[in-house]
Amino acid sequence: MTTEATRSERIRQTVDRNFRLSVHPSFLEPFLPKALHNFTALKHPRLKFKVFTHLFRHLKLKPLSEELSQHPYCDFLDLSSQQWSTFKNLLGALYFLDEVKTTIGYFKKKLLLELISEKGYDFALHRGSLYAPMLKSIAVPPSNGETAQRIHTVGKFLTEYLWTQQPEPLLQRFVLKFHNNSTWNFQHVIDPHLQQQLFNICQHLLKETEVF
Repeated sequence: MTTEATRSERIRQTVDRNFRLSVHPSFLEPFLPKALHNFTALKHPRLKFKVFTHLFRHLKLKPLSEELSQHPYCDFLDLSSQQWSTFKNLLGALYFLDEVKTTIGYFKKKLLLELISEKGYDFALHRGSLYAPMLKSIAVPPSNGETAQRIHTVGKFLTEYLWTQQPEPLLQRFVLKFHNNSTWNFQHVIDPHLQQQLFNICQHLLKETEVF
């Protein structure tokens, strides 16, 4: 391997280890040209490294140690912003599975499909009963509104429950997947056993749905 190739590989490894993220455009708009918004499309290692280094400093990200880069939650960081938005709502839909199954009417179903995708909707109908009981065992705060709004609210809570008390460098990268005005609470009182079960469910859902 040439010196140049070695340098490029070292840059790639540094970027992959320290970022493991796809950032919501709202974090990029204030300080990056529009041409660089879709930075995941940047193929040249040097250019990608420069863009990510700028992001790293601007967003005050803590580096991922070699140990943290092997953390089981790192797999969740590979999902895009859109994938996590849909996945979050799928958790809420599974929690309210009985209501999802009885939802009728064109516009209500259309809204559900927008929230969890057609594949997520079909998955919930046919396989959701395997996961709903466990999700129901988590103490979720009461939520108001139409089914779609409650799905969104509870999905967000379950996502917070999943990530509560996880290492800060991972949390920093996770929140970058959502709009920069989003608010999160990762200080919930959790049952470690239930959190582990939720983690296992999320891992299984990712495999079963192929991340939509």
